[in-house]
Amino acid sequence: MKSNILKMTFSTMMLCGISDAATTIYVSGGGFGAPYYGFYSDSGLTQPLDIYSGGSDGLQIGQTYTFVKSATSHPFYVGDNGYNQPSSNLISLTGDGSAASGIGGGQSFTLSFNGFDPSTDTLTYYCTAHSSMVGTLNVIPEPSGSLLLMMSASLLLMSRRSRPN
Repeated sequence: MKSNILKMTFSTMMLCGISDAATTIYVSGGGFGAPYYGFYSDSGLTQPLDIYSGGSDGLQIGQTYTFVKSATSHPFYVGDNGYNQPSSNLISLTGDGSAASGIGGGQSFTLSFNGFDPSTDTLTYYCTAHSSMVGTLNVIPEPSGSLLLMMSASLLLMSRRSRPN
């Protein structure tokens, strides 16, 4: 039971933006059929993430994400100003690649948000070599203070319930 609480605590910390560690997202080689790339939580590309626009997962404002490309085909990049365009100051991209060249096998870049508003702004992903390979990512706002308090209280209750009497 204790390991489940630790796993849940880590997940909650990541969801709530409590952790400073970047979340690594592994990107597949890509292909011409939508959604063009697969996104995964593991380097073996076996644990898919549904971070596409409208997906069940999302990139959380307040978190930092490192995208790692698994193959050299279809150079990958993201931005908030559209295909092959430099990004605005609403996001920061550091590391390998650029809006024009993307990243290939073994390369990575890190994304962070600086005032990006998911209700009005769009985060696009694309292949820098093929203008037909463009999609959008699901970005979700930071949890409110009341949600953080509720999640902390839930964790406290779970930890107390798991103690032997």
